[in-house]
Amino acid sequence: MINITPLENIKPYKKNAKLHSVKQIKQVAESIDEFGFNQPIVVDKDNVIVVGHGRYEAAKLLELEEVPVEVVDLSKDEANAYRLADNKLNESDWDMELAIEELEELPKDLFELTGFETKDLENYDEDSFSEKNKEIDEEELGEFKHKCPKCGFIFNEDV
Repeated sequence: MINITPLENIKPYKKNAKLHSVKQIKQVAESIDEFGFNQPIVVDKDNVIVVGHGRYEAAKLLELEEVPVEVVDLSKDEANAYRLADNKLNESDWDMELAIEELEELPKDLFELTGFETKDLENYDEDSFSEKNKEIDEEELGEFKHKCPKCGFIFNEDV
């Protein structure tokens, strides 16, 4: 369940290993300002951030008094594993042809909110992305047999 919580009640995790540059925090703040705070900060029962340190810093920059928060009931080890997994598992390559197609259709003010820069489009080299964007075959999927043809999400057979 999502709660609206005073920002001053939320505590950053002191050993958070994910780094956020000032530029990135500003970009997150601009995104929140434009699109809203649509992704809650996830905290444990003591209001310590599990995931969402970047959103927390952006909220401070925007001088927000309250933010959406989801409280999770995890052990210390589970929270630490989730914290690391959330950041690591979200790292992935781009299908740059599709990204560029989408970016080129955006008005300039929205393009600037994406985190992409014009140089990303200018420096695009199809060959440098071909290996990264190869199709996943059935053997690579292992126990995960179902891949959405539109978004690429891989479903477990039990789903």
